[in-house]
Amino acid sequence: MVVAIIASAALSFTIFRQSGDSGHKKPVKILEPVNSSIDRIMETGDAIRQMLALKKQIDSLSSKKVLTASDSVALEHALDRFRQLSWKFDSPKPATR
Repeated sequence: MVVAIIASAALSFTIFRQSGDSGHKKPVKILEPVNSSIDRIMETGDAIRQMLALKKQIDSLSSKKVLTASDSVALEHALDRFRQLSWKFDSPKPATR
């Protein structure tokens, strides 16, 4: 019986030993897609917020009967930025799988 205990102890510390590092890597791999998805959602929310503010600015400038030079420049910049943000939504997204 003593021989079986010694053999069991020797095998458990040599052959059947598992490294402790393998358990720590799996949660990180699982969290990476979640973090990137949350980041993408936050970016989309910020872009939508900017687009709504730009739309309000564009509507107020375009409702004027006469635009000044500064109004024209502001309208042009707002339209360009709105176009840039809308391209972000129009571009196809790669599959996450």
